[in-house]
Amino acid sequence: PPPPPPPPPPPRRGVGSRGPPRRAITMAATPPLTSAFAFLGPLEVRERTGVGGGRGVFATEDIPAGALVMREEPALTLTPTPGRGSGSGGEHPHVALARLALLNSDRKLDEAVAALHPRTLADFSPGALKKARERHGVSAKKISEDLAAAQKGNAKAGASPSDDQCLLVILKMQCNAFEGGLFIRMAMVNHSAAPNLHKFQPGGNVRGNNTTASEARAVKDIEKGEEVTWTYFSPLIELTPTYQTHLFLNQHYTLPLPSSTGRKREGKNGSASGSWPYPDETLEVLSTNQNPKKTDEEGKNAKVDYIPLENMLGALEQSMEEGKIDVDRVFQHLEANDTIPLLGKSHIIRARIYTILSRGCQKKIIELRGHNSGEDSSNKLGEYACWMMETLQELERIQKQYLPPTHIQFGATLGDAHATLTYLLASHRPLLFSRFSQTLGDFGAASLEEARLRETSGRIQKLYEEDSESLNNGETENVEVEEEVKATPANNDGKIGKELDDAWGLFD
Repeated sequence: PPPPPPPPPPPRRGVGSRGPPRRAITMAATPPLTSAFAFLGPLEVRERTGVGGGRGVFATEDIPAGALVMREEPALTLTPTPGRGSGSGGEHPHVALARLALLNSDRKLDEAVAALHPRTLADFSPGALKKARERHGVSAKKISEDLAAAQKGNAKAGASPSDDQCLLVILKMQCNAFEGGLFIRMAMVNHSAAPNLHKFQPGGNVRGNNTTASEARAVKDIEKGEEVTWTYFSPLIELTPTYQTHLFLNQHYTLPLPSSTGRKREGKNGSASGSWPYPDETLEVLSTNQNPKKTDEEGKNAKVDYIPLENMLGALEQSMEEGKIDVDRVFQHLEANDTIPLLGKSHIIRARIYTILSRGCQKKIIELRGHNSGEDSSNKLGEYACWMMETLQELERIQKQYLPPTHIQFGATLGDAHATLTYLLASHRPLLFSRFSQTLGDFGAASLEEARLRETSGRIQKLYEEDSESLNNGETENVEVEEEVKATPANNDGKIGKELDDAWGLFD
């Protein structure tokens, strides 16, 4: 099919680095599909036990945080159409991609797809294969029949693929394709709950200049010989190991390695233990006598059923993004939930909640700025901006527990907080000083915080702005993110926010 129009770039999300001086990473142009294992950066495929395909991707040299290590055009992609998912003609995207792969006449692409996991249906356990047939058996049969009908009467055409051959290709798409399409080389990268790469979908990098290609950048320093990984899920990291395992079973029909999701028995107070890569506080569950909404005679630790809660959050997030509900309605659902008060103040799910609320406030602010005027509208804008600032402050506090200071999501939080505080200083200063009297109660304190957020998010963003060309030009600038930034108070001249990067902040 013709290539789809480039999607509009999302709000810019940057990442920074600390560690050794930055240096060039040799990047080659995208090679033809002569091999399923040709990579663009200092990477190589090695055998790895315990994962689908039995392989992983490893760094062949030290890679600094922020460096672009992979860039690839999709081998197969779909044009979004109305219907289920973003597939063609209402087909599930995995089924639609499989149809494209089977219709393709490029021998090299055929060879590349054949090398993807699963190579045969026998790579799946009997139980997993049964689930796969239940999910995709009808679609596989339909593709087989369609291809047979298309080849009927063509003496040069070979035998049409069987139902099982079509099912195998569907499963290859399910286990390897991304929202932006099928990327052969990127499909070799394994999942981790604590990834060292961030994958940008087409149009989604910091500059917004990867129109059709997908990119991967290091979110922290990667040592030579270390496996490179990213997360397969959305949201990217703010998921419990229980829910990650649930998603993994749904997508790949098999349990992942414990080291991939942190799947391990819970420790004290429902906290993490064993392979969970983050501090215990990020999975802490409070005892019922610590929660006014949950009590029992013994005051024991409460049992949290994560899957319904995280399913609810996903549904709320999707409904809000589609404009079906606004942030006020989301907050009502959250307030009515009896499980959320059981979560510790630094629980990983709370980070997801604050992310959803901050985005909801952003949508509300943009809506009010575009359609209303007058004092009442201005007051509402100020209230939503303060609410957004509160959620971003909490989100930054929790993200420090589980994200490196060079991660793209951390940079996004600081950048959005900077834009929000800038707006409040410029337009709602009395309200800002009143609502944040303990931390931002006067212009001096608020301007120092504005400077910290501006300088730190700017340094983080800069690391992710370099493209492959700059990485080929020898030594690059050494940029570090410091634990504490010596901030300079902003001038009280009414120009706060005038020089914000129009492609980085919230209110562009």
